[in-house]
Amino acid sequence: PWPTEMIDPNWDLNEKTIVAEYIANTPAVEHWLGYSGCRICQKELGTSCLSDGVFQFPEKYEQYLLEHNVKPPELFIDYVMSLHKEKAK
Repeated sequence: PWPTEMIDPNWDLNEKTIVAEYIANTPAVEHWLGYSGCRICQKELGTSCLSDGVFQFPEKYEQYLLEHNVKPPELFIDYVMSLHKEKAK
């Protein structure tokens, strides 16, 4: 899906922050030549793919969440939130 189709200005700020921090702290597993650009504002993003071993996403993906309110699929959000809850125990 195109990022603009996933914008949710009403997404819970606490949940968005937790998911964005998770993404930002995920290690890079693939590296590419040349930067990718944000598909909304054309800001220069990273050159790598990040993965936690289950999900993979582009470097600086959290920029979409924090700056544009792009909400990832619920499956991913639920996964991150369950890890966050487990870590908080």
